[in-house]
Amino acid sequence: MNLFKKFNQLFQKKEKLPKNSYSDKPFDEIYADQGAFTYTADGFKIAYGDFQQELKWAEITEIDVYKSDLIVYDQVEMRIVCADNSFTITEELPGLRPSGVFADKFASQRGFR
Repeated sequence: MNLFKKFNQLFQKKEKLPKNSYSDKPFDEIYADQGAFTYTADGFKIAYGDFQQELKWAEITEIDVYKSDLIVYDQVEMRIVCADNSFTITEELPGLRPSGVFADKFASQRGFR
């Protein structure tokens, strides 16, 4: 089963999983919170519910971040492309923020910072 199908199955389940909720935390704690992500020297692992996937930074060929209009609210989504596989994660995934650990790690691996 490819990565895209595995990740989509995660969001079709009805069990309640933790989401990003930071209203009661100071900025430093929010920034440092890795949520569902575990980082290694050459990549990261996502572990959320029954879904687990490990990726190396060098395998990622493209990252697209966009806002989806869901009529009642907007949702930020990130599409990660690795060779011929891709999957989309949303801002609801704990640890995913545009200015958090994930963004810093990706930027430093690609020589952006």
